[in-house]
Amino acid sequence: MNQTEARAACRENYIDLVTLYSDEDNTELYNMMMKAADDAGWIGLYRNDSSEKWSNGDPVTFRNLAGDCGTSSCCAAVKADGSWESLQCTGTRYFMCYEQAASSQTPNYHLIRENKTWFGAQRYCRGKYTDLVSIRDQQQNEEVKIKGLNSSTPFWIGLLRDDWQWTDGGNSTYRNWASGQPLSSPYNCVKLFAREWYSVPCSNVQYPLCYNTSIHVSDVALSWEKALDYCHEGNRAGILNIDSEAEQKEVASELRRRRVSEPVWVGLRQSRLFGFWIWANGKAVFPYSNWDEGKQPEHQLSQHCGAVVPQKHYRWKDMNCQSHYKALCHIKCSP
Repeated sequence: MNQTEARAACRENYIDLVTLYSDEDNTELYNMMMKAADDAGWIGLYRNDSSEKWSNGDPVTFRNLAGDCGTSSCCAAVKADGSWESLQCTGTRYFMCYEQAASSQTPNYHLIRENKTWFGAQRYCRGKYTDLVSIRDQQQNEEVKIKGLNSSTPFWIGLLRDDWQWTDGGNSTYRNWASGQPLSSPYNCVKLFAREWYSVPCSNVQYPLCYNTSIHVSDVALSWEKALDYCHEGNRAGILNIDSEAEQKEVASELRRRRVSEPVWVGLRQSRLFGFWIWANGKAVFPYSNWDEGKQPEHQLSQHCGAVVPQKHYRWKDMNCQSHYKALCHIKCSP
C-alpha cells in the first residue's frame, strides 16, 4: 500500500501506524518483521510542520532557543551564560542527563563529558539515567547552567526541533535514521528497513506496520474532572481502572515505553463523606490495589483523586484533583 492507504488500513483495523519510542521498540518490530519474512514496512513518522519537543515527553513550557541551525532538525545546547544555541543534531557535544529519584521531586543532574551526537546522547542518558534533561522554567535553567560549568563548550539538553511527526500524535523524539537520512521533500514518509529508517516518497508501496493497545495516554495535562470528560471522547471508552496485577504491569510497561515520568490520572476517587476509595465507574478498589507505602490514604488527611506515579515505581498516590496531569484512558475495542 502507499502510505495514505496504509494509515487508513491501520486505523480501520487497529489504532494507527506504529509509533516507536526506543531502541527496544525498534528491535522488537524488526524481529517481528523477520519472522513474517517482510523486509520493509511503513512506520507512522511523516514530514509536517516544524515543532519543538523534549526528549522525555515533557510539555514545552519554557523556550530559550534562538536562531536556526540551517537544516530541518535542530537540537538545543546550553552555553556558559545559560542561553541556548540551535545546532545541527549530528554534531558532537558534551551533554546533560538527569535522574529522577523515587524519593524526591528534584532530579539529579549529570554532565557527561563525552562528545556524542544529540541522538547518541539521548541513547546514553536513557540507558544509564532517565533521559536528557528538560527545562521547565528560568529557575531550572539556572540550575542546569550551574551544573554545567565544568563544560568549556555548549552541551546538549533534551530539546529537539524537527519537522517530523507521528500519525497518531505521539510525542516520541526517538529517531533511528540510516546514514545520509532523512532526505528532503518529496521524501516525506518513512519506512523501516534492516533496522534503520529511510525517508521515501509517500506514493511508494510498503507493508503497513500497525499497532493496537487498550491504553491511551493523553498528550495534554488536565484536571481530574477534565480527564473524565477527555477519556469519553473519540475512540476512548473512559478513564482507566486497574483491577489486577496484570493490568498494573501493562500500565507500567506502557508508561515506561512512552518515557512518561510525571504522575498520570487514573479513575481513582475518594468519597469526601465516607472516605472510601472507588473507581470512576463505581467499582470498589478491591481486592487488588497498589497504593504507595502499601496502604490507602487516610480519610481526613488525603487528597481526593488518584494517580499512578512513575517516580514511586508506578504505585498509586492521592493527588489534588485540580492539579494538571496527563490521563490514562481505556481504548474502545474494535468490533
